[in-house]
Amino acid sequence: MKFSEQNALELLEHFYLKVFSIIKLRSASHTRTQMGYPTYQNLCVGGQTTNGKDATNPLTWLCLSALAEIRLSEPNFYIRLHPGTPDDFLQEALKVVRLGFGMPAFVNDEVIIPALELRGVSHEDAVNYSTVGCVEVLVPGKWVIG
Repeated sequence: MKFSEQNALELLEHFYLKVFSIIKLRSASHTRTQMGYPTYQNLCVGGQTTNGKDATNPLTWLCLSALAEIRLSEPNFYIRLHPGTPDDFLQEALKVVRLGFGMPAFVNDEVIIPALELRGVSHEDAVNYSTVGCVEVLVPGKWVIG
């Protein structure tokens, strides 16, 4: 069986729906201030490799397309920007922003990577950062947020 781009897009959309359907019971005060039941699950795409090449790929584009189709508040969707981010991808991301549901959000590799390195994170790990929670960054598989 050949796996098409449309099949992949549909699976991503189902994944987004599944993430959105997770309900974490919280106190009434948290529910009132946090718009219901956010679970703060993130998807972070784009960015760059350790040698500075753009990491945008066909899956990155599909993730953005699925976001535009589904338009849900979870998972939180972040795009890592850097000078090598393809203009056509950035323009497409801005079109999705104009849909008006608050995503994608953007994080800046030119600020975050050096900031992590100043705190002792190796270049290889700093370039591999991702987002977690609301606006935090971490190195996947290396840090635990409690």
